[in-house]
Amino acid sequence: MTNLKIDYYSWIYRGRIQSRAFILHVPSVDLPEVIGNIERALKPGGYFYVSFKYGDFEGERNGRYFTNQTEQSLEELLKPFKQLELLETSVTPDVRAGRGDEMWLNAIVRKK
Repeated sequence: MTNLKIDYYSWIYRGRIQSRAFILHVPSVDLPEVIGNIERALKPGGYFYVSFKYGDFEGERNGRYFTNQTEQSLEELLKPFKQLELLETSVTPDVRAGRGDEMWLNAIVRKK
């Protein structure tokens, strides 16, 4: 099976899209367009994994743009997309050395 590469952190493979620490760099005003593209790309029954830094910060940090999310803000972001179902969220600590106090929101979404 081929692997359609979108970028280093985000790809489509066997009906799944993974966005690990990628769309958190998209400004919140542009996130609905990105989520809409993902919704269109997924086949019915396909899954989407996404992770964001946890919290409500949005802006530039260390020369890069971040849009953090909470469970509530992610639910609000996904609400207009009627074909997408938020299956699971979890909050986990960053595993990189020296970053254990940084938390990540992980989510699994499925297209109905």
